[in-house]
Amino acid sequence: MDTSIGPYPERARLETLLRGVARTRVAVVGDFCLDWYFDIDTAGAEVSIETALPTWPVRRIRTAPGGAGNVVTNLCALGVQEVRCFGVVGADPFASVLTTHLRALGSDVAGLVTQAVAWTTPTYMKPLVDGVERNRIDAGAGNALSNESAERVLAALAQLVETIDVLIVNQQLARGGVHAPAFRAGLARIAPRARIVVVDAREHADAYAGAIRKLNEREAVAFAEALDLPLAAGSGLADVAAALADHWGDAVCVTRGGEGALVAEPGGGAVPVPGIATDGPIDTVGAGDAFVASFAAALGAGADGPSAARLANLAAAVTVRTIGATGSASPEQILDAAEQVVYRFRPEIAASPEAARLVEQSEIEIVTRFPAARPTRHVVFDHDGTISTLREGWEAVMEPLMVGAILGFAPDSAGGSTAEPATAAVAEVRAAVREFIARTTGVQTLVQMEGLRELVRRFGFVPEEAVLSAAAYKARYNAALMRIVERRTAKVARGELSVDDVTVKGAVSFLQRLAQAGLVLHLASGTDEDDVVREATLLGYAALFTGGIHGARGSIDHEPKRVVLQGILRELQDGGASGTPVVIGDGPVEIREGVRAGALTVGVASDEVRRFGRDDAKRARLVRAGADLIVPDYSAVEPLTRLLCAGALLNDGGGA
Repeated sequence: MDTSIGPYPERARLETLLRGVARTRVAVVGDFCLDWYFDIDTAGAEVSIETALPTWPVRRIRTAPGGAGNVVTNLCALGVQEVRCFGVVGADPFASVLTTHLRALGSDVAGLVTQAVAWTTPTYMKPLVDGVERNRIDAGAGNALSNESAERVLAALAQLVETIDVLIVNQQLARGGVHAPAFRAGLARIAPRARIVVVDAREHADAYAGAIRKLNEREAVAFAEALDLPLAAGSGLADVAAALADHWGDAVCVTRGGEGALVAEPGGGAVPVPGIATDGPIDTVGAGDAFVASFAAALGAGADGPSAARLANLAAAVTVRTIGATGSASPEQILDAAEQVVYRFRPEIAASPEAARLVEQSEIEIVTRFPAARPTRHVVFDHDGTISTLREGWEAVMEPLMVGAILGFAPDSAGGSTAEPATAAVAEVRAAVREFIARTTGVQTLVQMEGLRELVRRFGFVPEEAVLSAAAYKARYNAALMRIVERRTAKVARGELSVDDVTVKGAVSFLQRLAQAGLVLHLASGTDEDDVVREATLLGYAALFTGGIHGARGSIDHEPKRVVLQGILRELQDGGASGTPVVIGDGPVEIREGVRAGALTVGVASDEVRRFGRDDAKRARLVRAGADLIVPDYSAVEPLTRLLCAGALLNDGGGA
């Protein structure tokens, strides 16, 4: 059974891995805790007669397993065949609530030992006042594990450890947990009898030989410093992960939040696993538990380390969207997430334009390495910002449109604003819009318009019934942008602007060279197809696109550029097109779709105002999207043409 999955996993391969997960048996040993949420509504507060302090009226009480219990929750949500719990609880009501939850999930709690003296079930009591978490109240901080409790837990585990596929060792608590010295020593003797051991221990990852350690970035750096590993000055996290794997002689997985993970094998260096971009509000509490549960279950199903980490990233990306509580991810949610996922590649390279590896005597940057030959027949171009700059300045269109929509002042706004905004409110709205545009530049327009809807609701100047759909806001934005485009095209038609004035430097010459070399060129755009054809004809290169000019048609309820690109690439694949297709664009959408289709991707980090030279912010977005090459423009026509036509990319990059 092939359980490997790539960064953009095919659904069939992902389903195969999840079926393997469903046959996996897992044991979890560690700190079993209880999360206790109190949703407080201060609107009903009273002043206490006894203390003269305002009360916190509790509107709702929620409980859920925490710590090792949350790992169990995530394993059960994944549908693993068997989950067994090993740990200690107190003789208290918290234990009753916790074990009730764990049984309801379908896990076996026979390995949970009750210690009646000097132990309270670790419980995190979390007051949420008007949706915001306040100071937590922690029960169990003074726990002291007895030798008898340690021996009972270890004896129960020893009886079953050889019947399971994966043992997960969890450490949630720095104090008051099960990981006392005697317990660690006993567990270190028993754990190697399991087929696979995954350790997620904040302070004691080095206690268990033969285990795969899961660490976060902070923990990895702390261990490297404590062990005084021989790292060169300026070493990155990949070097740290590789050094830890070499030191321990075991695999290491280092999680990096939104930047993904690193999986290192002894002597093999670190393999980066791309991060996942998330739009909108997120809550990262419990994301680490979701990751380790999915990572361990995938390893138990036979996946290699990077594939297991990719599945774990998907699961964690699902859970962070659960606000105000720890979430979990089902196989169905993971499969859905994989269909829509937006990955973030190579964060260190993206953040270091000064370290770009260039082809000799050019500004062509090699981001990844390729075989000596990648023959191609088909090249797919994005249009706006990649070839044409007729739509340059979209931010200046979007900002006033968003500000007006939020304040209810847009010319065709239905309903108007509910209140006259003060000058300070207008400034606050404008600042929020600018921050939002900066944060979402490169994101699909329809997604930006969904964000606009959230901003409109948050500020509250427009009544709910007057809040437009994302598609309607997008239509308004497109109409405003087209007014600028039409003025520019009119100037070109009158001869006031030349083709060079409204295209990226060297773009037309580059298109001509590729066409002369016999490549089939395709043009893909999210703009209405008739408009793209008209603009390409006006600028004189429409006839070069013998593979067709493709744009949006009809509904704007979905992102048209993505749909158009997927259609072209699928048609090339289904038609048995020879060689590796090339996708060239200045935005993350086309680069991501190219990566998903296995194409060679060229990011154009164009400065659309000057029409030449590199825009470093755009370069960073393109690297994160997965671009294989970066060019600022098409000044280096000949070397770039040779690279694409002959596939003459050397493994060493050809220059520094």
